[in-house]
Amino acid sequence: MSELKYWLWLALRTGLGLVRKRKLIEFFGSPYNVYQAGNSDYLSIDGLKSTAIKQLMLKNLDKANEILS
Repeated sequence: MSELKYWLWLALRTGLGLVRKRKLIEFFGSPYNVYQAGNSDYLSIDGLKSTAIKQLMLKNLDKANEILS
């Protein structure tokens, strides 16, 4: 169930379409790895806008945990 939390976290990021989210998972290997990545990791991805990076840097899992509850 812990992996599901990171899927939810990624799904809740605004400013990222489904194609970009899929590319992030392909690049990092899993939603958990997308979550664990830092600003410099995100900057290495071509075409990722600063607004999307700001969303990805929001590491709060409260909403994902709430949904799981």
